[in-house]
Amino acid sequence: MRLALAAFLSLFASVAQSQSDNRTALGVLDLESGTIAAPELRVLSDRLRVELFNTGRFLIIERERIDAVLQEQGFQLSGCTATSCVVEIGELIGVRKMVAGSIGSVGDVYSLTLRIIDVETGAIERTAVQDCRCTLQQLLTSTIALAAAELADSTPAPLEKEQ
Repeated sequence: MRLALAAFLSLFASVAQSQSDNRTALGVLDLESGTIAAPELRVLSDRLRVELFNTGRFLIIERERIDAVLQEQGFQLSGCTATSCVVEIGELIGVRKMVAGSIGSVGDVYSLTLRIIDVETGAIERTAVQDCRCTLQQLLTSTIALAAAELADSTPAPLEKEQ
């Protein structure tokens, strides 16, 4: 009980910190995949958290803190891919935005799909898709960073007018 309370208070302090420095507090779920083994998927998910943080736009809630709060609430995370489930987790951990996504492969192409979900409305606020004909190592070292940057860019590029 004490551990869960300490985790919750620490999580609350992190969310409050994000509100004072204009970064958005994000809960980031582990990526889902039917084609990549769990240990590699965990590494890719951790890299996603780091790359989102490195954009300077987000304060990332540590996975261990999220796990502690969910465990205290008796919430089962496995198989949580539906938007309603992601929203429920966001409500439990006290953030306004959640990131969920998946990595799959078709032939020799990996496809990384991410979405930011507004916890209050349940709406998908932003998406990022990166496809690469690459190795798993290249997915880790470059593709995830591109997807994180795509999620962080909140202003669309201006359309060029034809002359």
